[in-house]
Amino acid sequence: MPLITEDKIKQTEKIRVEIDANVYKEIQAYSEWAKLKGTDTFFEKSALYILAKDKKWKASDEYSMIG
Repeated sequence: MPLITEDKIKQTEKIRVEIDANVYKEIQAYSEWAKLKGTDTFFEKSALYILAKDKKWKASDEYSMIG
């Protein structure tokens, strides 16, 4: 069972990223396996996981300014 499911996004932001080609191939394969429409959900859910778990980030001044 995939860890990631697609949610409806209310507002989007278009970004450009450069990552290792082999990592991207695996992300594409995972997204296909998890029946995601593209890799967008993978990147968003991964980012949300990191942001939620990083205790140093949550304790930082930058985090408190986002509010």
